[in-house]
Amino acid sequence: MEHDLSPAFVVINYHSPYGVHKQTLPTLEWQSGGGSHAQGGYNSWSGAGVDADDMIQALAVAESENMPNTVTFDNYIIYTKADAASPALPVRTNHIGINGASLLTGWYAAVQFSFNFFDNVFLPFRVVLLDCQSGGDFGKVLPGAFTIEQNAVITQITSDTNAWSSRAGNRPNICNNVTKTLNEKLRKEYHIT
Repeated sequence: MEHDLSPAFVVINYHSPYGVHKQTLPTLEWQSGGGSHAQGGYNSWSGAGVDADDMIQALAVAESENMPNTVTFDNYIIYTKADAASPALPVRTNHIGINGASLLTGWYAAVQFSFNFFDNVFLPFRVVLLDCQSGGDFGKVLPGAFTIEQNAVITQITSDTNAWSSRAGNRPNICNNVTKTLNEKLRKEYHIT
């Protein structure tokens, strides 16, 4: 079924001084015997095996470059889901423990980065990060103007040697833009006026 989280997905848990967040990202089918660590692995889009822990940790490192050092990526949980009607089952978890590494200054409470992709059949796919370092700029960022830090996230998501997937089950292919906005729900939760 299109836009379902089957056959597998990863939840990355992280927090800032303001709130606790989770990021949910679909993947290709998870394999308990894959990978070189105890977290299993995937057959990547290129057909080669990729270690689950290596793939998730590399994305967390790339994402952390967009966060102030007061944001911490805590852990992740890998889930499998046999089909759209089946429950999601947690199969592995591991510690991340990476702090934000952005050198920019500026507002970050309730700042949302949305990485807006097309998958390889031009269906939309989005990666959202919360409490990102704005650098004092809330403009839309287009290809050619992506920062090194944004490109690091884009590369991890689109690489055919990884197993990140759109909810439609296709390979994320092109990042159309990155938007930076204030998340209004978080703004209220954080009591920012």
